Amino acid sequence: MCLMEVTERDLELLKAAAPANSAIYRINGEAVETLYMAPELPALNGMTAEEYRRVSERSALELVLPEDRAALAEAVRRSLDCGAALDCSFRVVHKTLGSVRVRLEARLCGETEGLPLFFAVFASAPAESGASRGFAAFCGGAEGAAELEAFVNNIPVGVGVFSLADGKVVPCVSNRPLRELLGVSYGEEAFKQA
Repeated sequence: MCLMEVTERDLELLKAAAPANSAIYRINGEAVETLYMAPELPALNGMTAEEYRRVSERSALELVLPEDRAALAEAVRRSLDCGAALDCSFRVVHKTLGSVRVRLEARLCGETEGLPLFFAVFASAPAESGASRGFAAFCGGAEGAAELEAFVNNIPVGVGVFSLADGKVVPCVSNRPLRELLGVSYGEEAFKQA
């Protein structure tokens, strides 16, 4: 497959347009080199940016649980062979939880120094991770609400949790992309029954 050479200027443009929880990776043999990571990305692993860099210094695959690496490597190979987008989930190391499941959507975006580049966006994989715990905790009180809010704010698409009170649909938790879509600020009541 012939890929476009990505210049430093192209990389800077990609970085500037990158959403939260995104990264740009270069595939170099068996290693996955991180050329860029969004500031929010290490939080998916419960890490600081420095901890994330240290763990992934040899390869970003070091963040993936060993038993999930072969399936991920195969998905990357298939994408490289045919140019198809990657859409998969796997478990990654988490500093305090041990491991969490993430969802990866990635696409080949060119090459640099003859090596392919992937533009990747990660999200928590709620159906397969702690979402049910988060919602159960949410129903249990303020501590659960904080846990759910943290969980929802990690998702790069518009997500909200709503309750019905006095005939009004009231947002309990909404993340930044949803608030931006609705044109409201944090804590504003966005929905009322007509």
